[in-house]
Amino acid sequence: MRRSYTYVLAALLGIALVLHALTQFIDQDEEQYVSAAYFAQNLTLYLDFLSLQPPVYPLILSKLFSLFSDSSKFLIARLLSGVLAISTVVVFFNLAARRRADVQREQFLLKLA
Repeated sequence: MRRSYTYVLAALLGIALVLHALTQFIDQDEEQYVSAAYFAQNLTLYLDFLSLQPPVYPLILSKLFSLFSDSSKFLIARLLSGVLAISTVVVFFNLAARRRADVQREQFLLKLA
C-alpha cells in the first residue's frame, strides 16, 4: 500500500513539473540559454560567441535542436527542463532512501551488539 502511494505521488509530481515547465512565461534567462543552444548548433560556444551561463545545458540543448529541427525551440527546452527536474527528484529520493536504509541497518547492528 505504501509503495503504491509513493508511485502515485511521484507520478503526480512528475505531471506537475512538466505542466509547470510548459506553462511558464518566457523570461530573459531562458532566452539566453535557448539562444546559446541555437548558436551552438553551428558555432563554438565561448569562442565564436559570448555566453555567460555554464556550457552543459546549451550543449545538450543544441544537440536536441539538431535532432528535432522542425519543433519549437522553446518547447524542446521546456521539455528538457521538465525531464531534468524529474530526474533530479528521482535521484534525490533514491539517495535519501539508501541513506535511510543505511541508518536503519546501523541502528539494528548497534542493538545486536
